[in-house]
Amino acid sequence: MSKLFFIVLITVSLSLASFGQFTQTVVSLTGTTIDEITKEAAKVQIKVYDKSGKQTGRTRSSGKYFLTGLKPGNTYSIEVYGKGYFLKEYEIIVPPTDKYTEISRDFVLTPMREGAKIPIKVVPFDKGKSSIRTGADYIMDDIVAIMRSNRKSSFEIVVYPEVSESEDEALKLSAARAEAIKNYLNARKVRNEITLSPQQKYDPDKPIPTRKRAKGKRYKGSVYIVVKELL
Repeated sequence: MSKLFFIVLITVSLSLASFGQFTQTVVSLTGTTIDEITKEAAKVQIKVYDKSGKQTGRTRSSGKYFLTGLKPGNTYSIEVYGKGYFLKEYEIIVPPTDKYTEISRDFVLTPMREGAKIPIKVVPFDKGKSSIRTGADYIMDDIVAIMRSNRKSSFEIVVYPEVSESEDEALKLSAARAEAIKNYLNARKVRNEITLSPQQKYDPDKPIPTRKRAKGKRYKGSVYIVVKELL
């Protein structure tokens, strides 16, 4: 083989290697941003940070968003914020892949105003119990994220009772549940000022059904996180 052939071969190999660097597999993140109360589109900004804390991307959302450039096998921190909303932080773990992939993730934004009542949509207690049940982390993660991202603001835990034989018994259980939620948050390094408001009577916004419920269904007392003061 001639010397010229080897030069051409090396040049082609280097070109292909360079081309490979520019065509590395990327992963995109797409979804919606929704107001938790109105269920309408939330106009927010989204920033992406890698594990070192370096910002690697950003975009705006008018209700739908699209972010690209994420690398397979990496973990990213997603910061979502906008005027009138609490800042929220999420972790996105990108699975290893050698093909272009889109990850779908919707973000629900909580309005930032004093008096805002944030419902814990799935009550994290078993019937008649005051200890947070195992596996309830997914229920509480958003509340933890809101408080951690807004450390100077203060909140109130409002717990309404489930069906009970007496109001005194109902209040006792509500108080124990409110204390359990506060302890749960403190254990996850939430340092906001938190007050407790256990209730003796049922939630007026969620009255006990007058009709007999389906077998296995039971009335569950509501739990809310109320914004007391924004700082």
